[in-house]
Amino acid sequence: MAKAFAHKPDLCLDFDGTIHSYTSGWQGATIIPDPPVPGALRWIWHASPYWKINIYSSRSKESGAVQAMQRWFRHHIERELAANPDWMWRETVAECATMFMITLVFPTMKAAANMPIDDRAICFNGNWSDPQLDPEILLQFKPWNKRPPNQATLPSHLQSLINNVESKDLAIHLEAAIIKELYGPITR
Repeated sequence: MAKAFAHKPDLCLDFDGTIHSYTSGWQGATIIPDPPVPGALRWIWHASPYWKINIYSSRSKESGAVQAMQRWFRHHIERELAANPDWMWRETVAECATMFMITLVFPTMKAAANMPIDDRAICFNGNWSDPQLDPEILLQFKPWNKRPPNQATLPSHLQSLINNVESKDLAIHLEAAIIKELYGPITR
């Protein structure tokens, strides 16, 4: 199996809140009750030819946690395949699920990845003066699943531009225009 990953860069995917929807919050290292974030499993499968997929969580170091994550993946992959036969590339759900599982690595320590994807991270842009890195602003950080519905997030350089506008009314209109341009109209 090591040869299959030999020439792929490492992608480290956080499990809780990024793949596992984590809507119930922490239940214990081996208790994973929630469904996947919509689109996560399909995205992982499409990324697997390009990346060595490392699935990691703060739970990974706990006894039985990796096995629990593997069971969770297997269960939800099989459900996804059964519900979407167009996604089948082998004869049986079990064969497809096994092929999917072979593409995943479950390290017990966070991998030194070329690219991490995490719901609780900010992309550093080389500027420690960036307003998003203000310690008071960081205290207000919420992962995507804890924000109000339909609250769009802007790239940091655009958010910084809005934050530096003197007039609050102008800033609100500027933000709305940028969101509409990037994401289309936001419906509530």
